[in-house]
Amino acid sequence: MSDGDDVESQKVADPDNPEPKKHPEFLTLFATPWSESDVRSAVELTQKYIELVGILKVLKNQFYEGDDRLAVALQMLVEVKHFIEQDETVLRCGITEPLGAIASALRDVQQGALPTLFEEGRAANKTKYKDPTSTMTISACATACMEILMRHKSSVAESSQFVADELRKVGIVKKHEGGFITADTIRRWRNNIWQKKVAYSINRQILNDITQQLGTNSTLADAKLVVTNSVRALASSGTALQPKKP
Repeated sequence: MSDGDDVESQKVADPDNPEPKKHPEFLTLFATPWSESDVRSAVELTQKYIELVGILKVLKNQFYEGDDRLAVALQMLVEVKHFIEQDETVLRCGITEPLGAIASALRDVQQGALPTLFEEGRAANKTKYKDPTSTMTISACATACMEILMRHKSSVAESSQFVADELRKVGIVKKHEGGFITADTIRRWRNNIWQKKVAYSINRQILNDITQQLGTNSTLADAKLVVTNSVRALASSGTALQPKKP
């Protein structure tokens, strides 16, 4: 072995000049010394990030103010996806494809269809959860009424509790033996209504009817009155469960 080989074999790590490490291609900007172009790109990315946060804040407010929550959530997902895809390598590698699949599935839901992606999820978890009511109309009406109240600046908790109280007043229950429908149950129904095609269709129809009935200048008091009347109509329709008479 030559002296040169001995020197080479005895080299130690230089802390000022570390050996390059292998990184995913889309992390190269953060793993190597920056050029002037890299600095400009980082500044532009920072500005776009600030803009993204501003957009998400607006969408978050719309989400809790009772706007079409599905549409708002979809828009938020799309905004985040577009921000990430500003890195050409991310786009080329298809890293955001699962986000695109979710966005497409949500668009199908908006059209009243159950996407394959969500069907797969239901098949994997079909034994974990069963809706406690045998009447889809109850959940459809309750969730539509909750949505109307939220559109009139009522909070999630207040809206679900008001509807639960109205259901209790007219004696609508989960099963004939008793068991009134709680605010928690209504919120869970609302989160899952899109999974039941028929219930979701009824929900949309009730929501549209109430919206037209209220008009554009209605108040929260007006909305509560319409909700009360809707629940009473549900109770007298014969489609809702009532306690068995002793």
